Amino acid sequence: MKRACKNKHPLIRDGSAQKARLPEALDPENQAFPKIDDRTMADLLAFAHDYAETIQYFNMGNEPAGDWKSFFDSDISFVIARISLKELAPLKTLADRAMGILSTGGSMHQAQVKEAVQTLFDLIFTMAANVDEWYQKSVPGLKFEQELHRIIRAQLKQALTLAVGYFKCADVKNYLSGHPLDTTLVVLEDSRTVLLRPFDPIWYSEKSFKNLVDAIEKDCTIFQDTPSAANGLGLIFETFYNAQAQLIHLAPSFLEETMEKYSSHEPHTALFLTFIKLFEYARTHLNTITQRRLDYFYKQILGFKEKPATPDRVHLLFELARQVNSHTVKAGTLVKAGKDASDKAVIYKIDQELSVNRAKVTSLKTVFIDRDDNHRIYMAAMANSQDGQGAAFESDEPKWKTLGQSQKNLPAPAQTMARADMGFAVAAPVLLLNEGSRDIYITIETKTDLPSNIPVGDKAIKALTIQLSGVKEWIQTIPANVTKEAARELKIKISLDPSDPPVVAYDDKTLGNGFSTPFPVLKVLLKNQNNPNYLYGALKDLLIHRLHLEVHVTGVSNLILQNDDGLNAKFPLGNRPAIGSTFYVGNREVFQKRITFLNLHYQWKDVPASDLGAYYANYFDKASGARVQDLSNTSFKGQYSILLGRTWELLGPQKNLFNDKNASDKTEISFSASDFNSIQNYTPAHTNKDLVRYQSGTERGFIKLQLEQPSMAFGHQAFRDLYTKRIIAYASSPGDANEEKIPNEPYTPLLNSLSLDYHAQETIDCSVKPGIEDPMLVHIHPFGHSTVYDLPDTPSYLLGRFTYGNNNPKETKGELYIGISGLVPRQHLSLLFQMAEGSADPELSKEEVNWSYLSNNQWQEFSSKEILRDATNGLRTSGIILFDVPKAATSDNTRLPPGYHWICVSVQDNTAAVCDTIDIAAQAVEATFEDQENHPSFLATPLATDTISKLKIKQSAIKKVKQPYASLGGKVQEQHREFYTRASERLRHKNRGITAWDYERLVLEHFPGIYKVRCIPHSTYHYTDAQKEIEIPASEFAPGHVALIVIPNLNNQNAVNPLEPRVSLDELDKIKAFLKKMISPFAAQRLTVINPLYEQVQACFGVKFSAMADPGVYKVQLNQAIKQFLSPWAYGSKGNLAFGGKIHRSVILDFVEERSYVDHVVDFKINQIIDSQNQKTDLEQAMPSTARSIIVSHTDHEILPVTI
Repeated sequence: MKRACKNKHPLIRDGSAQKARLPEALDPENQAFPKIDDRTMADLLAFAHDYAETIQYFNMGNEPAGDWKSFFDSDISFVIARISLKELAPLKTLADRAMGILSTGGSMHQAQVKEAVQTLFDLIFTMAANVDEWYQKSVPGLKFEQELHRIIRAQLKQALTLAVGYFKCADVKNYLSGHPLDTTLVVLEDSRTVLLRPFDPIWYSEKSFKNLVDAIEKDCTIFQDTPSAANGLGLIFETFYNAQAQLIHLAPSFLEETMEKYSSHEPHTALFLTFIKLFEYARTHLNTITQRRLDYFYKQILGFKEKPATPDRVHLLFELARQVNSHTVKAGTLVKAGKDASDKAVIYKIDQELSVNRAKVTSLKTVFIDRDDNHRIYMAAMANSQDGQGAAFESDEPKWKTLGQSQKNLPAPAQTMARADMGFAVAAPVLLLNEGSRDIYITIETKTDLPSNIPVGDKAIKALTIQLSGVKEWIQTIPANVTKEAARELKIKISLDPSDPPVVAYDDKTLGNGFSTPFPVLKVLLKNQNNPNYLYGALKDLLIHRLHLEVHVTGVSNLILQNDDGLNAKFPLGNRPAIGSTFYVGNREVFQKRITFLNLHYQWKDVPASDLGAYYANYFDKASGARVQDLSNTSFKGQYSILLGRTWELLGPQKNLFNDKNASDKTEISFSASDFNSIQNYTPAHTNKDLVRYQSGTERGFIKLQLEQPSMAFGHQAFRDLYTKRIIAYASSPGDANEEKIPNEPYTPLLNSLSLDYHAQETIDCSVKPGIEDPMLVHIHPFGHSTVYDLPDTPSYLLGRFTYGNNNPKETKGELYIGISGLVPRQHLSLLFQMAEGSADPELSKEEVNWSYLSNNQWQEFSSKEILRDATNGLRTSGIILFDVPKAATSDNTRLPPGYHWICVSVQDNTAAVCDTIDIAAQAVEATFEDQENHPSFLATPLATDTISKLKIKQSAIKKVKQPYASLGGKVQEQHREFYTRASERLRHKNRGITAWDYERLVLEHFPGIYKVRCIPHSTYHYTDAQKEIEIPASEFAPGHVALIVIPNLNNQNAVNPLEPRVSLDELDKIKAFLKKMISPFAAQRLTVINPLYEQVQACFGVKFSAMADPGVYKVQLNQAIKQFLSPWAYGSKGNLAFGGKIHRSVILDFVEERSYVDHVVDFKINQIIDSQNQKTDLEQAMPSTARSIIVSHTDHEILPVTI
C-alpha cells in the first residue's frame, strides 16, 4: 500500500528536466538576452532615413536647401521598413483612454467628452492618412501593393465613409473640442486637415476626394449618448487598427520581396541596400563574440570536446535467388542507401557474417495461461493479427502481445485471444460402439494420491465435454458421472443411448484433428467458456500411470448369422439339426475386443411346447430303457467357441439352448470374465476389414454354437422310422392303449431374434511408447496433440503442460510459437525481432526469456552454445537473435501443425515484462553506417524504411535486400547546446554527486531517455535494508536516505499507461548502479531510485448535453477532453508534468461547463485515488500526498447523462 507520509518534505521544488538543463546565459540562440548589435535590416533602413533628416543639404549655390531625407523617402524598401517598425500600442492606449471616458456616460457637451470624441476622430483619420500614403508610395505588382489594395477595398473604404458622416454630425452639433486629449506619445493630424488632403482614387468613385467628403451626409445615429458614441467610433478605430497591425505583421516578407525580386531601385538606394546586406555579415560575426569566447574557454582552456557522431544501425533482410539454397554474405559487405544532402553516396557495412538460407517465418501462435483464473488457457492461432485469429490490424502501427495476455476483463472487441481447447483423447478399438445402449468407463490410475479437492460429481460434469468420432462429425455429449473410486483412481462415466449415432473408427478427412490412428477416438475436453469451474488448474499436475477403458453395451442386434448352409439363417442349426450342427454369430465390433462379459438373448420362434421334454416323450421306446423324465428343456445343449487367430477356442462349458422353465421364453446365455480369462493369450485384435461371413481364412469376429446334446439332437433322423413304426402299430391295433403313441413332428429351431450384451476392456500403460496400431492416450494441446508415454526422467501427466527445461521443468505463463518453413537443421537461423519498445510493463522486473525447439513433439531447450547471439535484451528492444538449430529439431510433429520447425519463446511469470511485437522475420543482419565524409546532418534523422534495397557490389545469389524499418541509434556530432550543457554541468558537479542538483544532472546527462528527475533528500519509499533484513516504511523524515524520482520520455507511444509514464525496473537498476559510483558510499547504501506515485483525479458528475448532442458519443468525447485537460502532456501538448501542485474542483467544473455540447452539470465531485486502498472523495481541491506524487487524470471519469 502506497501510504501518504505523515510529515511532508519541506523542500518544495520540481526537480530538473532535460529541456531546462542549459542555463539561458549560455544559450547563444536565446532571444531573451540582447545581442551586441541586434538591429535588423528594417532598423538600419529606418535609422538611415531618420539620420538623413538631420543632415543639411546644400544646393549648387552652397545654400542650405532642406535635408537628405528625400533621397530615401520614396523608395519602397524604406517605406516598408518604417512600416514594420511602427508602434501601434500608443495608439491603442490613447483610443482606450478616450473610449473609457465616453463609456462612463455624461453629456456630449462636456469638455472632456468633446476631447475624447476629437481624439478618436483624429486617430481614425490619421491612420487613414497613413494607409493612403503607404498606398501612394507602393509599387504596382508587389505583394505590398496588392495587400493594401485588398484591405482598402474590403474594409477601410467603407469605414472611412462612416467616419466622415459621423464627423460631420459631431462638427455640426458642436461635439468636438478642436484639440485631442494629451498626446505626448502620439503625433496626430487634425481631422479637418486630413479631409482636405488629396487621397488616392482607390478611396472614391467621384472626381476627387473632396467631392466624396462633400457628398457624404452627416450621420448622428451613434450620438444618442456617450456609450453609443464610444461603441460606434471604437468599431471604426478597430478596423483601421487591425488593418495596420496586419500590414506590420506582413511587412518583413514584403521587405524581403523588395530586396530580392524588385530591380527598379534608384542607383543610390540600390548601392545603399547592397551595403546593408553586406553589413549583415559583419553584424552576425560581431554577435558571435560571446559564443566564440565561450568556445575558447571550454575547448582551448579546459580541453572539452564535442562528442563525435554516433553511426546509426539498420536491420536488413536478405532473400535468395530462386536457384540458390544457401549463400554466405561476408562481414564488411557494403550496401547502398541513396545519397545525402550533398548528393554523396551513403554506404552501410554488414556487421556480422550471415548464412542466408531458405528459412522463413511462416506462422506465429501464442498461448497464455491465466493463473488468476483457474489457469484458464487462451490461444491466438495467428498472433500477428488484431483478434489473434487473422483479422486485419485496425492501427496504422500494428503490434501484438508477444506472449499473450489475460482476456478475462476485456470487452469482446478488445480481445486478442480465443479460449483454447485442452484435454486428452483416447484411441482404442474397444471404443468401436455402433449400436445399443453404451456406457464407457474411463478409469484414470495416477502415480500419486489424488488431491482431496479433486472435482467430482456435478462440478466435474459441468466442466467437461466429451467428443467421440462419428461417421460425419464428432458426437457431442457430457459425462454421466465423475467419481473418485480410490485414492489413486478417478473414473469418468459416459453414456450413449440407442438413438445416439454410432462411434466409428476415426477418419481424419471427415473429422480433421490430425490423429494418426485406425481406432475410434474419444476426447475429454475442459469446458473453457465463462464457467468458473475450469479444471485445468486442478488436473494439470496429475501424474498418470495407467488408463483403463471399459465399455458396457446392451442391445447389439446387428449381427452376422450363419449356419452350415450359409448366411441369414432362419434356422440357426439348419433344416435338419444334428449333433455337430453349427451356428455362427459374427460382429466386428464385439469380437475384436477383449470381452469380460457376454450375454446372448435368443428369442425362439414357433416353439411347439413350453416343455420340450414332454413334447419329445413319444420319441422313446420302452425297449430302449430310456426314461421320458430324463429329457427336459435343459437337455438341449451346445458348446460355444470363440474364433481367435483362425482357431476356435472353447468358451466355457456347454450351454442350454432353451429357457429351462419355458422353452418359448427368451433364452439368455451368459459368459463371465472367467470364461474368457481361461483362454490362453486372449488379447484384443483389431481389423479394419468389413466382416461379411465366416470362412476358412477368417481371423476373428465370430463365436459359434455347436449342438452337442441330446444324442438324437432334435429327432429329425429318428422321426421318420419311428413315425412309420408307430403308424403301422396303430393301424394294427388302433384301440390298444398299451401301444406307444405317434411322436410329434421334430422341432427345427427357428430364430425370431438374437441380440447380445457385452462388456469389454482395454488398458493403456503410459510407461510404454505405443505403436501406431496400438491404443494410445493423447494430450490435446491448443494447436495439436501428442502421444502420452513416459520419457527418461519425464513422467506422464494426464493433461498437456506448459513448462520449460528438460531437467526440473518449470511452468510457464506465456508462450510464443514461431513456425519456420524451409529450414534444414544445423543451419543458422537469424531472426529479427522488431519490438514496440517501451511497451513492456515498467513496474515488472526483467523476465528471463526461455528458448526451446520442438523435437518429436517434445520441447528441448536451446543450449547456450546454440544461441550464438541475442541483441534483444530479453525481448525488451528490437534486435537479432542468431540460432544454431540442432539436428534434433524435427518438422513432422503433431503438437503443432506439421511441416514446420517450431521455436518456443516462454517466460515463467510476467508476460508483460517483454515488449509487444511488431514483426518477426528471418534472414536478418545488422549493418552500420560507414562515414564517407557525408553531410553532417545525415544522422540527424533515421534512415527511412526501404531506403536500402541493393548491395553495392551485386551478388547473383541474392535476389533482394530489404530494409523493413528505419535505422536506430544514430546521433550527429554533439551540437552547441548539448555541448554547453554538458560542459557547464561538469564544471559544477565535477562528476560527483553531493547536492540534489548534482544527482539530477548526472542522471539526465547519462540517461537521455529520462524526461525529469527529482532528488528528495532525507526521504525513503519502501526501502529494504539488506544488511539488517528489515523493510523501512515510506518516510519523508529519514535522515541519511536519498530518494531519486525519475520520469521517462513522455513521447513513448507504446507506454502501458500514457497517463502514468514509468521507467522500467531494469532502467531503474541501471540508474541506481550508475549513481552509486558517483556518490558517497554511505549515501549509496540508502539510495532508492523509483518512479513517481501517480495520484489520479476522477471527476464524478451528471451532465445534460445540448439538444443536438448524442449522449453516447459526447460522453466519450467529454471523458477524453477532461483527461487531456488534466494531463495535457500525455497528448503532445506543451504542458509540464510537474511534481506537487494542486487542482481545484471549480477549475475542472468550469472546464466542463465551457464545452459547447454541455448544457448544464449537476452533482459535480472530484475524488483523489492514491492507490487501490487509499482514496479521498468529494474534495474541494486535490493535492499530492507525498513529495514524489504527481496529480494526473483518471482514465475513466464517472459521467452520467441526465435528462433534466
